[in-house]
Amino acid sequence: EQAEKQVKVRLALETIAKLENLEVSEEELEKEFASLAEQNNLDTDRVKQLLPAESLRGDLLTQKAVELIKSNAKKPAKKAAKKADDEEEAEEETNA
Repeated sequence: EQAEKQVKVRLALETIAKLENLEVSEEELEKEFASLAEQNNLDTDRVKQLLPAESLRGDLLTQKAVELIKSNAKKPAKKAAKKADDEEEAEEETNA
């Protein structure tokens, strides 16, 4: 069940990336290879041997899709709480 959910989320993110024309540049890809190499105390070329570029590119694309979703997400809980506070204050002023 968890694996199925992960696959669905990944497919949804890939679809968003495609619809939004998100891309990963060669520079971004190289930067990520270098970062992974540093994190794992490996040579960048070794990381490239172990991790196919298209796999890493797909991961970076889904990250971009998540960032896009987050940047466009509204915060209804905060707005609703503020609205409730404002209404409560207005009611207190009316009853005072």
